[in-house]
Amino acid sequence: MSQNRAIRLSKLRRQSGLTLREVSEKIGLSHGRIDAYESDSSIKIKRHILDALASLYHTTVDFIEEGIEPEGAETHTREVNIAEIDRLNDRQIKRLRIPIIPLSVSATFLENVDGSFVYDWKELSNLEQESVVKEPGVRYDGKTVVFKVINYSMYPAIKPGCRILCTWVEDGNWQYAQGVHVLSLRTGMLIVKRVRKYEEGRLLLVSDNPDHGEMWVGLSDVIAIWKAEYKTYELIE
Repeated sequence: MSQNRAIRLSKLRRQSGLTLREVSEKIGLSHGRIDAYESDSSIKIKRHILDALASLYHTTVDFIEEGIEPEGAETHTREVNIAEIDRLNDRQIKRLRIPIIPLSVSATFLENVDGSFVYDWKELSNLEQESVVKEPGVRYDGKTVVFKVINYSMYPAIKPGCRILCTWVEDGNWQYAQGVHVLSLRTGMLIVKRVRKYEEGRLLLVSDNPDHGEMWVGLSDVIAIWKAEYKTYELIE
């Protein structure tokens, strides 16, 4: 076993975007045990735990233990469609092609299947796509999209014409949303707002531009929420 195993485990977790607590929940170990693995390479890790960590981080046990790169790891220049990311080795992906969705339209790309909203990939495939660099610390998945902002509600932080990469928020986590998010509402609205707080089943949405005010939205009126991660394009004024 290489003495740098702890460093590799720490780096793999940071690249995945997961916290220590999230890893501990997925692996079934304590928060402190995962932290110990990332701090001390002399600690023995059982094989089934190594297998679970390798699967979680999309790598191999040989890489965790000895630093031996997985076969094909040198092809780290691969560009893939975001719809394919969940079935590929994440460590080999450098760029992603992601559909650009104008915030001027309602979320017709979402369809209700047995009570859950999923993407209509036939519609999304007809949209313009943007090639973006995969950034560390962002949890990309098949529901990651780029939204194009068209109004001044979040000005000056987000200007008209700006494009923002957004990740899907599971409905069980809506009440914990904080910061800038895009929301699809049952009224047909598709909006970008700053989520200020959650209270009694409702989210308080505010605009950075004071002319656009604030609004309360019940979780029952929400179809989908995406977290704004970073800007992929912005015009210079």
